[in-house]
Amino acid sequence: PLDGYVFERCAVDLLREYYPNLRPVEGGGDAGMDGVGVLPDGERFFLLSTVAEDPRSNLDLNVQSHVKAGGDRRVVVLATTRKVSGQRRAKLANYLQERFGVRLAEVYDRADFVQLLYGSPQWRKDLLNVTAQAKALTRLPVTRRPVPDIPVIGRDDDLEQLRNIKGDLVFVGKPGIGKTFLLEKLMDEDWGLFDRGWAIADLEDAIRELRPRRVVLDDAHLREERVAVLRQLRREMDAEFDIVAVSWPGQQAEVAAALVGSSTFEVRELDRDQILQIIKEMGVGSREMQALLVNQSLGRAGLAVTLAHAYISGHVREVAAGDALLTDIVGWFTRSIGRDSRHVLGGLALAGSSGATAEQVARAVGLNRALVSDLVRSLASGGTVDEASRTEQVTRLRVQPEILRYALVRDVFFGGVGSLDVAAAIAELDRPSIALLPLVGAAHRGALIDRGFLFSLIDLDDSEAVTAFALLGPTETREALRSAPHHRASIARAAYESGISPEDSLHVLMELAVGDGREEHNSPDHPLRVIGDYLAGPDGTIEARRLAVSVADQWLREGRNSEVAFRVLKHALAPRTRFVYSDPGLGNTVTISEAALPISAVRELSQIWDSVLEIVARERAGAIAPLVEALHPWVYPSTLGFGRGPDEGTAAAIRDEATRVISRLANILLDRPGILHELRDYVSMARLDITVNVPAEFEVLFPADWDGAEEDGGYDGWVRRADEAVRRLATDLQQLPVGDVATRIAEAEAEAASAGITYPRMTPVLAHVLAAGTEEPEAYLHATECLRRYPPAVPGSHC
Repeated sequence: PLDGYVFERCAVDLLREYYPNLRPVEGGGDAGMDGVGVLPDGERFFLLSTVAEDPRSNLDLNVQSHVKAGGDRRVVVLATTRKVSGQRRAKLANYLQERFGVRLAEVYDRADFVQLLYGSPQWRKDLLNVTAQAKALTRLPVTRRPVPDIPVIGRDDDLEQLRNIKGDLVFVGKPGIGKTFLLEKLMDEDWGLFDRGWAIADLEDAIRELRPRRVVLDDAHLREERVAVLRQLRREMDAEFDIVAVSWPGQQAEVAAALVGSSTFEVRELDRDQILQIIKEMGVGSREMQALLVNQSLGRAGLAVTLAHAYISGHVREVAAGDALLTDIVGWFTRSIGRDSRHVLGGLALAGSSGATAEQVARAVGLNRALVSDLVRSLASGGTVDEASRTEQVTRLRVQPEILRYALVRDVFFGGVGSLDVAAAIAELDRPSIALLPLVGAAHRGALIDRGFLFSLIDLDDSEAVTAFALLGPTETREALRSAPHHRASIARAAYESGISPEDSLHVLMELAVGDGREEHNSPDHPLRVIGDYLAGPDGTIEARRLAVSVADQWLREGRNSEVAFRVLKHALAPRTRFVYSDPGLGNTVTISEAALPISAVRELSQIWDSVLEIVARERAGAIAPLVEALHPWVYPSTLGFGRGPDEGTAAAIRDEATRVISRLANILLDRPGILHELRDYVSMARLDITVNVPAEFEVLFPADWDGAEEDGGYDGWVRRADEAVRRLATDLQQLPVGDVATRIAEAEAEAASAGITYPRMTPVLAHVLAAGTEEPEAYLHATECLRRYPPAVPGSHC
């Protein structure tokens, strides 16, 4: 059992490696704090340490004490001697945030303190009562990466092969692929020990005492002379251990040459599903962040762990912007192959997805061609540079993943003193325009780049480039729309979905929708579908819906196409939220999530309905049918959420609003029998407690459908009654002038069409009866045909 008070002092002392200003808080009045310090970003935190089996109880007690005592720090760092998995850490962080409003900035658990205690003989003795036993050989690798307690994923076959390998081995893998993690798992099985790089005499003593089966030399490609030393030592000692030399792919030939007679084993990338599983094990629950981390990890388990650890430690912005990737990968290369590697990566990053040759990069960053070629070879072996294109004469290289390019361009060309000249570097590329996307990405990450300079690089035929420039801000959106009208659709969609200049982009989308007769449900790129998907999506706030109503209102005031406006209003009033996404792994699963809006949002939509009803009162003659369609989920809330429906309270609120809206619409639209007909159907089918009256003549021509009742003769009785009613109407109409009759029929047909009514439709029966009752049926035919071409509402109609 460990002494908690000793561990408290130990934790404060050892963690000064990360927080130089950390100091202990001792005594009974510590307000739940074991230490206080400052994070690298300047935020003040307090330290909690525990040796308890369940850290949560200690966290709960001490954070509560701190808050109750009036403590003003709302960031905590936890030090514990227990293992804390990534998922456990995420749960602890959520608990503290939800209960106390305290952020868990970092957790240092058993694995971290094993590393720290290895280099601290005094605390090793005071805390563990272990005297100096550190050896030149160890089971613990020297690593900068986090060492979380997660299971082996996707590497069972690799482990089995490594267990059975005999003789010297060159163990090959890209940086961050998980080589060290695999070897550490094998060390738990007495597979071998790591060479910590101590003096040869110490190494010899450790080999004699510990008798390892294998001696593992990490990063052997940087210490080939050590391989030779180990071989010589083995001969001199007549020892039987095997040598395992760990190398990057590009240097494996040199390492193998130094380790004559060795075999080679290469660790390959994991697939996306396996990387996703690792990220989930680390405690990352956000789907969006899971997808981002899978993309950034490049199939490398170690890199996935590092990025996930940065995310769950609160460095969300750094991970999302690619800065965590920059710190890990570029920092690794800088330490391993020199600082010039950073400039070479920056030059390649500036060339974007098109890539650049080694010679172009050498001129762009001002380095020797031979040096750049050597650095590129090392960078390629590390998996951060791959081929963009290859011909017989030229190979162009690029940086991957894409997000790393943006952070590199920002730091190499816009990082302050010592930055390279970006204009001079661009001059060396095949085309200046290929630098635009990396520069825009850098601008989004804080690089101060003149917008006029960026615009000068745009190829206006390149939709992706124009759209990327537009997303820099409202001014850039307007400039892109003005300069590249042939890309208006992609610019407006991207700007609207990104929340940039939403009013302008809504106007453009509505303009593009005029005359677009495609069905929205099977046309994802339809401008109105774009609007509907956004408003129903996770970013479709009530304010976004209000803006859509306001823009549609102004559109109608300007006398623009009313159908487009009312379809926008329909989307703004939908009481549902909907989100479609594919799984962040291999993408084999597509999930569609749908639900009713919460009751608070339903009440806010009620206010939006009031605004829309005022528009309807002003635009009674417009194409209002989409609003009738919009009422369907309000009248039938059980259809929301794929038929599961909302809870009873929300469903009741939705139906109450439907009743109120239908009642008001019926009063407003007394001169729109087609709309009244559809509203009456809602009332009848849903048994709403209101009455909607439809003009008798329209009711005869477009009667309510058979309701399925078997009384009064069932369906046959319904047909008989409808036929009798239309024949009585025909008798009355035969007394009127032909033109008047034709006008009434044409107006009824037009009103039915505007309301989307196609069945039941009795006008053909009426036409037959009228024709049979006159000696000149052609007069009716000519009159109705004329009205079809020149509706009564059309100025200049001569029918």
